[in-house]
Amino acid sequence: MKTKFFKLFVTVCSIAALVLAGTSCSNDNEPEVNSRLQLKLTDAPSFLYSQVNIDIQGIEVYVGNTIKGNVEVKDGWLKLNLESAGVVNLLDFMNGKYKLLVDQEIEACEITKVRFNLGSDCSVKSLLTGNVSELKTRGSFMFDVDWDIQEGEDYTYIIDIDASQSIKIAFDSTINFEPEPYIRAFVDAFGGNVSGYVHPATAVKHIEITNGTKTLYTIAEKLTGALTGTDKGYFAFICLQPGDWTIKFVTKSTSGYQPKEINVKVTTGETYKIPDVVELSK
Repeated sequence: MKTKFFKLFVTVCSIAALVLAGTSCSNDNEPEVNSRLQLKLTDAPSFLYSQVNIDIQGIEVYVGNTIKGNVEVKDGWLKLNLESAGVVNLLDFMNGKYKLLVDQEIEACEITKVRFNLGSDCSVKSLLTGNVSELKTRGSFMFDVDWDIQEGEDYTYIIDIDASQSIKIAFDSTINFEPEPYIRAFVDAFGGNVSGYVHPATAVKHIEITNGTKTLYTIAEKLTGALTGTDKGYFAFICLQPGDWTIKFVTKSTSGYQPKEINVKVTTGETYKIPDVVELSK
C-alpha cells in the first residue's frame, strides 16, 4: 500500500513539474508588445520663396542590431511605412501645422539616425517673381537623433525643417537643398507653445522669438474672415524650452510701421495665447 502511494505521489509531482516547466517556457516565449511610432513634419517659413517642394519617397531609421524580431533590417537601417509618398510643400506646414508622415507599429529598439530619401521632383517658387526653379538635392538627407523606443509605448516626434536656412544658392546660380544643420527633431509633448495675432499683417516682414541662446522665425499668416476687421495675421511658435522669451515683430522698411517687442513666459505642456491682438504703431 505504501509502495502504491509513493508511486502515485511521484507521478503527481512529475506532472506538476512538467506543467510548471511548460508555464515557465511559455512566459519566456511570449511575443513582445509592439510600440507605436508617429513622425510629423512641420516647418519654419522662407522669406524668399512661397513654395519649397520636396519629393519624399521614403523614410528610414538606423536601429543597428537593436531589433530582435523578424523585421527586415538592411545594414542597420529599418524602412518605415510612409503614409503617402510624393511632393510636399514645406511652407504649408508652419505656424503649428503638421503633416503626418509615419504612423505604424514598431518593435522596441534604439534609433540614432533618420534618413529621408528624395525623388527628383523638387522645386522652389520665388516669392517675388513667381518663377519656379529646380531644387537640387543629394537624393537624401540624414540627421542624428537619440530615440529609445520601449516596448508597448506610444511615441510621436516632430521633425522641424527650417526652409529659409536650408536653401543655398551656389555660385553657378543653382539652388541647393541642405537641411541637415537646421533640423529640429523632438518629442511632440516637449516644451510649450506661443500663439497670437498681429495687426497689420502686411506690415510685418517676419516675426522672431528668442530666449537669448536660441532664435526661431515665422511669418504672420493673414486669415481672411477669421477675425473681425482686416489685415490681421496669425503666428505661432511650437515646442519651445520653458522660460522667458522675447517676441520681435520686424516690420518692412516701406510699411511706415515701427518694430515691436513683447515678452512671454513659456510653460511646459501649455500653449500661451496672447490675449490681445498685437497692434503695431507708426
